[in-house]
Amino acid sequence: DHYSRYTWLDFMPSKSSRCTQQSFLRYCAHTQCTPSHVHTDGGKEFLGNLSAHLRDNTIYQTFTCPYRSFQNSIVERRVRSLKEGARACMLESGLPEQFYGRAMHTASVALNAHPTIDDPVHANTTPFAVMFPNRTQPKLRVFGSLAYVLNTPKQSRKDNLKLPGSIGWFIGYSDHSWATSF
Repeated sequence: DHYSRYTWLDFMPSKSSRCTQQSFLRYCAHTQCTPSHVHTDGGKEFLGNLSAHLRDNTIYQTFTCPYRSFQNSIVERRVRSLKEGARACMLESGLPEQFYGRAMHTASVALNAHPTIDDPVHANTTPFAVMFPNRTQPKLRVFGSLAYVLNTPKQSRKDNLKLPGSIGWFIGYSDHSWATSF
């Protein structure tokens, strides 16, 4: 989102126009709003199904000029920050590369929880707070850190000396609830 600088990730099986349209619909469901304007780089994944959907719903779509990446400088910088954050998470955690997607999602949660310094309008708030003013931000945790998951509530434990949970690794946040992934 250009106004709030909020970043949302959706991993698609391919860069087809149909997958991009489905991802856009999931974004609208996640944020519980529909944008009035969509600006893309004119790639084939943004044409076809997505363009037809935007036209049908009277959403204005604009494109950047070809080979002018500076017009997408905010998005390009955000993608770079996500990749660097995911790489740092993976290197620090020592988890196998199959968790790269979870690391990138965790990096996006961390970026949304920190103020954007280069944005003078929202310098004192976070992208998450601008996008969702009535929600509280998730508590940040270290990706790949040791985590204890409570399986049995204290009231139903028969023996106080047994471990009431299981040990795992923290691998990310949920988009749909306050739950975290272990």
